[in-house]
Amino acid sequence: MTATVARPMSVKLDPETRGRMDCLAQSRRRTTHWLMREAIQQYIEREE
Repeated sequence: MTATVARPMSVKLDPETRGRMDCLAQSRRRTTHWLMREAIQQYIEREE
């Protein structure tokens, strides 16, 4: 069985966007990491 290895990737956000992301994550009781993964997955599904 082959193990899938997740590799880190970074994204640079301006302070306003980062602040909005932090507020949204806090209000949803999620991490910013979770929000970014969810947003990217939804974008890929929509665009494919």
